[in-house]
Amino acid sequence: MKNTIYLCVLAFLIAGCNYTVYDMNKGLLKISKKEVYVVKYTTEIPAGTTAEISYR
Repeated sequence: MKNTIYLCVLAFLIAGCNYTVYDMNKGLLKISKKEVYVVKYTTEIPAGTTAEISYR
């Protein structure tokens, strides 16, 4: 019985541990540099809810 409790506690601790590394720095984009870029943003908001969306 004691071993089962230890196994459950160990499984709980291992399941809670998560280590992820994201490498987002890929350098400069290979596109022409402009003063203004045309960008289209789309969102899906469920009916009956409100949202405030802002971009910089």
